[in-house]
Amino acid sequence: MHASGARYKRAMLRRGMAGSWTQFVAVFCMAMLSVLAYTGLEGGWRGMRVSLDDYARQSQTADIWVTLAPGVADVELPEVRDTPHVVGAESRHASVARVVTDAADTWLSLTSTEDVDFWSISLPRPVEGSTPTDGGEGVWLSEGYMDAHGFDVGDRLMIRSITGQDVQVMIRGEVLSPDQLYDVEESVFLVPEQDMFSYGYVTPATATKLWGEGWTNRTPGRVVVRADDSDAAVDALWGSIGDRASRITTRETDPHIAPAYDRVKVIRNVSVLFASLFLLVGILAMYSSTKRLVDRELKTIATLQSMGYGRGELRLHFSMFGVITGLAGSVVGLGLAPVLSRVVLASQSGQFDLPSWRVSYTLVPLVVTTLVVTACVAGGFLASGSALTDAPALLMRPGLVKVSSAAVRMRNMGSGNHWGVRWALRDTASNLMRFVMGIVGVAGCLMLLFTGFGLPDTMQNRADTSFSPTSLDYAYRVTVTGMSSRPVAIEGLGALPQYLMQIPVLTDPSDGFDRVLTILDEGDRFRQRTSDGPLPAESGLRVTEDTATRLGLAEGSRVVLDLPGDLGRLDLEVSVIVATEMPQGFFMSRAQWESLGQQFSPSAILVGDDAVPDVIQADPRVVNVVSRASQQDNAVNIRSSLGGIFNLMRVMAIILCVIVLTSLGNLTFDERRRQYATLSVLGMSSGQLRRLSSLEVLVSALIGVLLGIPGGLWFLGIYVRQVASPRLHYAPVITPRSVGIAVLIALLSACATVIPLGLRIARIDVVEALKEAE
Repeated sequence: MHASGARYKRAMLRRGMAGSWTQFVAVFCMAMLSVLAYTGLEGGWRGMRVSLDDYARQSQTADIWVTLAPGVADVELPEVRDTPHVVGAESRHASVARVVTDAADTWLSLTSTEDVDFWSISLPRPVEGSTPTDGGEGVWLSEGYMDAHGFDVGDRLMIRSITGQDVQVMIRGEVLSPDQLYDVEESVFLVPEQDMFSYGYVTPATATKLWGEGWTNRTPGRVVVRADDSDAAVDALWGSIGDRASRITTRETDPHIAPAYDRVKVIRNVSVLFASLFLLVGILAMYSSTKRLVDRELKTIATLQSMGYGRGELRLHFSMFGVITGLAGSVVGLGLAPVLSRVVLASQSGQFDLPSWRVSYTLVPLVVTTLVVTACVAGGFLASGSALTDAPALLMRPGLVKVSSAAVRMRNMGSGNHWGVRWALRDTASNLMRFVMGIVGVAGCLMLLFTGFGLPDTMQNRADTSFSPTSLDYAYRVTVTGMSSRPVAIEGLGALPQYLMQIPVLTDPSDGFDRVLTILDEGDRFRQRTSDGPLPAESGLRVTEDTATRLGLAEGSRVVLDLPGDLGRLDLEVSVIVATEMPQGFFMSRAQWESLGQQFSPSAILVGDDAVPDVIQADPRVVNVVSRASQQDNAVNIRSSLGGIFNLMRVMAIILCVIVLTSLGNLTFDERRRQYATLSVLGMSSGQLRRLSSLEVLVSALIGVLLGIPGGLWFLGIYVRQVASPRLHYAPVITPRSVGIAVLIALLSACATVIPLGLRIARIDVVEALKEAE
């Protein structure tokens, strides 16, 4: 008996897979995409994290960076090394050099290689040419800068010295610096522009040629620190040398290191999102497909029950469909994952200075595979339960049709409509899970599309609003150093320059990140407003909206600002919350700053179109001159760093919509094939049948769109918060054009699935279909 029953079940398995292959292909695709999305992206973000950790270990990357206050060239290293949790400390000295070319000038932050042979922290990694040394003359330049300008080892650079003379310096090698993973000029740009700003190393002899004798005594130094507990060491360092430091950062907060680790988190969150969404739709698809299969196999089920097979054993049999499809899809997904992982790594390799990139996985993809297969099995197990509750004699009755209570309640629905439409509505009500699957698929598609289109729109909007004339009315930003509160004028600034001073401050309350305090001199080039309108005439300490939210501040709140070096602490009241997106932090006027007993030392000047950059750059106090247009272009270019992720979202969204709605159409056809034949015999034309079959697909698509629009906006807001940081604020924005494109893609995907469904209806063999009732 059991051998005969086993043959029955094997035959059921083969017949079920062959008869409903389109539905099981959909389940297979969902399982494959769930595993592929998570595993492929994990290989990217995990590989990036492992590559970062490998490089940090090989180069002995510092755990903490201490930037000394203006006027402080060095600290006693034994004092730093004796600080609790510090296990090593070394000094570094760097200065900015202007490279003179026939094209636009560029700037390099050059670190002296003095005593480089004794360095044991943050070791530069040679890529080509010689290893950095402190002997002789020459420079070693970053790989990105060399590639951007087509330089080779042995070429000569023309560097402007502090005296205004041009000095020829030979390129001795190409290097990577572990302290510059994200090679961005923080005060000017959001993403790296290595063709304009980059880094390198210079021998002491060449440094003296460029900046004069004793240049290290005139430039704030930097201390690189290794620690066994970074957070505890930072607190201890503020206590021991805080009066001589302007900034202390860790791998989680340093602007040249933290973005690399933040990018790992962003891609990881996307992987979890994709896997969860496809897994949800996969469960619904498996449930609907198995439910249809069970309804087709009622007589065989009755036969097996009559032979003595229990319900649990039969439910286990139907669960095998989930095992086969889920496991097959998962295996294919695992096989394709390395391709996606390499694509993800390739999209990020141009953003960060790492010597090598490699794919890496954890055991989590196997857990995801187990969850996918379990979900498919659960879908089949649950779907088979309803049929197995009936007695074998009832299941053996010919022409048995199951009607849900929802369909019975809807027996009068549409009484004024065509009888075919009423039948379609009642049939949909009796198969709600199938209908829900379509809605979820389209809504999920729109959520991904809104994120895929909305994130670039958000970044574009930030660039447009932050650098619009209503916010920043200047042509060039001049970075300066060593200027007094009453400086000798710089030639070429033009009319109405506005001076500003920016310094890093610690806050209480705090979220672990420092903020920028911007002190504005008189002028109208840096413009601020509140979310409700212009600033009040008398505005004291101002705080940006995102900083206020993160620190829990409101108008009237007290905040303590720890100023760098020996400038002391300020306990102030927040006067106004401003809608300024960059820089994030605090603002006050020069008059208020000086009323607190502080000295105004400009760090930047905003100038208009009448400024003459070439004349300005001739002043030795000028570090660099950057146009507002370049800054705006850079703010837009941040999209390219995540462009591959955006495109992946869009492609996955379209695949999701097409697979789900195609599966829904095929499932609808298989369940209604005999009914279509009956309606055809009753006089309904093929065109009417096609319109009737399209009704459920299109209605589910429309409902999915209606639910997907608010869902997409909600999800876009969540994802924007993942991309944002304490120094980089985004307000979620999606343009009407992008909304229209996303909705159109979803609807066109739905319409595209209706076409093959109509072709199948046109090819129905009425006689063969009606024989199925026998």
